[in-house]
Amino acid sequence: MLKSHILRVNQITIPSIHFTSLNNTPSSLRELMYVLQSRKRVTAAGCDEVWTSDIEPIPREPTPITPLPQPNSRFQNLREEDNARKVQKIDMGLTPPQVEKFPKPRPKEDRTASPRSRYHSENKLTSPPVSVTPSKEIRAAGQYSQEVEYSNSAIVIDCGSGYIKAGFANQDKPTTVFPTIVGRPRKGIVVGAAGQTSYVGEGAQSMRGVLSFKYPIDRGVITDWDDMEKIWQHCFANELCIDPQLHPVLLTEIPNNPTANRERMTQIMFELFNVPAMYVTVQAILSLLSTGNLTGLAVDSGEGITNIVPIYEGYPLTYAINKLNLAGKDLNEYLMRLINQRGYSLSTTTEKELVRDMKETMCYVSQDFGKELSTAETRLSLESQFKLPDGNFIHIANERFICPEALFDPTVLGHKTGGIHININKTILKCDRDLQRNLYKKIVLAGGNTLFPGIEARLKTELSRLVPDYTVQILAEPDRQYSAWKGGAALASLSTFENMYITNQEYYEVGPNIVNIKCF
Repeated sequence: MLKSHILRVNQITIPSIHFTSLNNTPSSLRELMYVLQSRKRVTAAGCDEVWTSDIEPIPREPTPITPLPQPNSRFQNLREEDNARKVQKIDMGLTPPQVEKFPKPRPKEDRTASPRSRYHSENKLTSPPVSVTPSKEIRAAGQYSQEVEYSNSAIVIDCGSGYIKAGFANQDKPTTVFPTIVGRPRKGIVVGAAGQTSYVGEGAQSMRGVLSFKYPIDRGVITDWDDMEKIWQHCFANELCIDPQLHPVLLTEIPNNPTANRERMTQIMFELFNVPAMYVTVQAILSLLSTGNLTGLAVDSGEGITNIVPIYEGYPLTYAINKLNLAGKDLNEYLMRLINQRGYSLSTTTEKELVRDMKETMCYVSQDFGKELSTAETRLSLESQFKLPDGNFIHIANERFICPEALFDPTVLGHKTGGIHININKTILKCDRDLQRNLYKKIVLAGGNTLFPGIEARLKTELSRLVPDYTVQILAEPDRQYSAWKGGAALASLSTFENMYITNQEYYEVGPNIVNIKCF
């Protein structure tokens, strides 16, 4: 008598077989059953009975099998075997040809007047730097390794076009979230303490009436390094209240970030802030990791840009990456235009922030745009009002779903690239055919611009129409505006991650190009 059930072992589904008699059972199956029974973590799913009967071992010695790994506490769905393969791939090992091209060590230099000395003297940070074991020299076999131990938790900084998310890797959520803006007093206006020429983040927002704003990150790319230094300095000294000399730092970046930008970022971290170690990785990869997957399609849409990134075993498939200049700030401008068509007059910086609040609290994605638009005029429940700081109200109705519709029909914004569903499908079709089915099943939404209610259901509907032969699944975490940060925090918490850092010693031996060698 044969009775089948399904056993799940660390997300690997295997058939388990119950036999009333084992005398005629093939030896391979008997061995499999014996091994599975010996592993306490194997349980029957969807069964009324659990396999608990004793099974005699087969007469020959069983084949040695590695015990099942315990799942990581932060990634319940991340198999350790997949993680091991990822770490093995990015274990910073260099091939002999890479060793030949490895940059020569830079000559020793006098650092007494370096930017990092200026930063620590200005901020009165006198704590000694972390003592680390220097990295080993490049060996003849081409293995570039290091032995570093850090007693302090790593700092994870997600550098977004709209907001900076920063915090400690041992926490579940970022410690601080503040706008990526730098404000300076307008001409002829004196603000705050004498000599203070700039304000960052919420401090700048609170004085928006007398300041002119600059955004150092445009469409995901850092364009003003002086202001970006101020933002990082504000993050360390005022938001996190830590000495950057005492903590490794993990920074995020967009896919295909220019090489010069990566090197400049590395140079600032080591020469200005004197961090003991750092690492740079792609936001979309971290967003996928935050869901416990190594393979999937990350749709990361934030304030400045939307990146559609296919990822296989933790590596982005760069040839298929799709970037859209269709993001949160474009929808902010579109909603402001729609509201002004109602007779209002919104144009100032303060009013733009109010429009952003309206978008985030009142807008949603319709499931059938044409039908909902035709019935909007008769639906009194659709009309809503937004209270202004002066006590007045702004009334909006169908603008609530017309604004997010631009994600699926960007022609209203003058874009000819097609909606996000069209570009997701194009991206997946560029990938290997054997991988496409898995990508359709693991589409991960990330970034604050994907928080509209109803977006995951609408996206699934649109994609299912395009590819009816595939199963489409959308993963949308409730707090997905922090997905990249959470993935970075989990990655930086792994014990094996210490071997991936760029150390201070390595930076001064090789130079800024080290980031292109170790962070890829």
